[in-house]
Amino acid sequence: MYSEKVHDATHTYYETHSERMREASRTYYKAHLEEEHEWQRVWRQTPRGKAWTIAAQHNRRVKLSGISMTTDMVLELKTDFGGYCPYCWDKIVKGHVDHIVPVSRGGTNERNNLAWVCAECNAQKGDKSLVEFRLFQEAKRA
Repeated sequence: MYSEKVHDATHTYYETHSERMREASRTYYKAHLEEEHEWQRVWRQTPRGKAWTIAAQHNRRVKLSGISMTTDMVLELKTDFGGYCPYCWDKIVKGHVDHIVPVSRGGTNERNNLAWVCAECNAQKGDKSLVEFRLFQEAKRA
């Protein structure tokens, strides 16, 4: 009962003073810009920070589909296939999120359209479909 009252009072306060609080936040950020940038730089080197950065980059590209990639999705993708690239089966040293159906061909950020692949395969696949990429790999081996 008490926590509901506190929650309601806090919510009302934020609604009433939202502009003042945003301005205070902006002022603090400007005054502590170097500290904030350092904190962000350090945080982006953590596994969760790296995954957040990847998800944010992909979400900008696929904004119209309405499906957002989450940090948890990226972390989950990294564990799929036990750290091996599903395209070449080499151990992934530097990985990328790949859209199996490319964004340029209508692909979305749905979980079943994403794979964690090695940087080389992702660069070679580009905007090819999976079938086109497999044919490309076979031609390259021949």
